[in-house]
Amino acid sequence: RRDVKAKFGAIDQQRGGAVGGLIVAEGAGQAPVVTVSEMRGEPIVTNRVVLSGSFNPLHDGHQSLLSVASNKYGSSKDGSCFEMALKNADKGTLSADDPSLLARIKQFTEREQALVLSNEGLFIQKAMLMPSCDFVIGYDTYVRILNPRYYGESEQNMIAAL
Repeated sequence: RRDVKAKFGAIDQQRGGAVGGLIVAEGAGQAPVVTVSEMRGEPIVTNRVVLSGSFNPLHDGHQSLLSVASNKYGSSKDGSCFEMALKNADKGTLSADDPSLLARIKQFTEREQALVLSNEGLFIQKAMLMPSCDFVIGYDTYVRILNPRYYGESEQNMIAAL
């Protein structure tokens, strides 16, 4: 899979758009840098506090949730970042040329905040992609994570995954 770097709100289409792999958007200035590598089993992002969401739009609640979690649990971490899945288990798939995707990325780059875009819609997949990260979730996501629907309709699979 090929990596793509999105910087200052524009996706570098020449390197494969959002097809396979991971996209990182870095804000200007002092934004945390999230390193990427090809997805061949090695970690993409490690040891961070991560807030996943669709961020349509990014709002103060998202900012506060990540800030509070980072302050409480981030002392042993290398920083924090936001993560947005291009393939969402409930909301479908965003294409690289979707204007709303570029607008969502711009929200982070304008605020100089690190954003990881992944192709992983389920938290079990995100956890494998970003080992040793602590994921921050809101109530709605908490309820979804405990739904056997995301584990092949199997409560046993859900318990094993958790």
